[in-house]
Amino acid sequence: MTDAQPRRQPVRKTRRALTRYQPQATALRWEARYAPAPGVTWSIVDREAVVSNQGTGRDYTLNPVGTAVWELLDGHRPLAAVLGALAESFDAPDRQLRRDLLALARELCAAGLIQERRQQSR
Repeated sequence: MTDAQPRRQPVRKTRRALTRYQPQATALRWEARYAPAPGVTWSIVDREAVVSNQGTGRDYTLNPVGTAVWELLDGHRPLAAVLGALAESFDAPDRQLRRDLLALARELCAAGLIQERRQQSR
């Protein structure tokens, strides 16, 4: 009788290198309302928002388009209404606006700058 060794499977190489930190995708909802998180302050200078997260001590500068989005994320309108307001203000394809808005909102959520505003129970 011989000792049978299990057959080794070839190791598959991944296409992307793994890093220590891989941010998780933030799930955003179009019907949800987003607003600045507690401890976040901002000011607008020369059409650019300077946003500070007091909890982490980090500052962020948004370009004029990012500033327009920031001003619309006031907690009163859902993300879908923010998209509609952007479509009225900027001459860009809807698909591009949607993709850019989601990307920016995800970054703002991941940085702890905005959060979903929960509806008050009546």
